[in-house]
Amino acid sequence: MKLIFTRARNFFNSIQSKIACYPTLIVVIGYNLAFILGIIEDSGIHQRLVKAIPQLMIEDGDTVLIILSPCVVGIISMMAFSYSMVMLFPIVKHQAIFFQEFYPA
Repeated sequence: MKLIFTRARNFFNSIQSKIACYPTLIVVIGYNLAFILGIIEDSGIHQRLVKAIPQLMIEDGDTVLIILSPCVVGIISMMAFSYSMVMLFPIVKHQAIFFQEFYPA
């Protein structure tokens, strides 16, 4: 049991230091949230909740698009920024090594 815990902790620590961790984490959380919300809607809690708080029911499709558009754009821009930083970091590191070799302090 201790070996499994140690390996899981080492795996988590190695993934946590990677820049792709956060977009992957967002995708996993979104998938699980969609799955849980699907189960909740099928169980009938949704109808009782709408009866208790009718303001939660969105009847206009444009309102849903207005709410979802900034969320989707934010996630896409965050992923693009994260992966561009992955490409930018090796270039900056290479330039730093170059300047250290040819322009010693």
